[in-house]
Amino acid sequence: MLQDFTNSPRLLARAMSKAEINTAGGNGAAGIPGAGGGTVPTIGDPKGTLLYDAIYLASREKLNQESGRKAMIILTDAEDQGSRTKISEAVAAAQKSNAIIYVILIADTGFYGGWGYGGYSAASRLAQETGGARDQRGQQRQEAAGSVRPDRG
Repeated sequence: MLQDFTNSPRLLARAMSKAEINTAGGNGAAGIPGAGGGTVPTIGDPKGTLLYDAIYLASREKLNQESGRKAMIILTDAEDQGSRTKISEAVAAAQKSNAIIYVILIADTGFYGGWGYGGYSAASRLAQETGGARDQRGQQRQEAAGSVRPDRG
């Protein structure tokens, strides 16, 4: 997490500017994410991006304790890789905690090659079913921060 609870657009913008995409755990070119040197777990079970588990746990363990409307801003490729939680459970937990999900898609869709990229559908569902939005301007993080509007909800 780059920024704890805040209603400050300045703090949100600063946290988003600190986000690093595919940096191999801070090692730059020294490691490849997902190949033992990066940020994706490769040992043990489960492996990969546990997006739905993260949303579910954040909603139940953190956001549920706060009153009022909340927002989650998630920078992701929206490809879940091994969550025990289903997307419907993640959405329900966010709704119960009164949280809006804003998904900022950051994906190299060419990376998925013949497997196909499926993140658009998951990102849209997470956002739409919680009253949020899906944004594909991941390379323009500062500009995307402006799409989060406090007047929603």
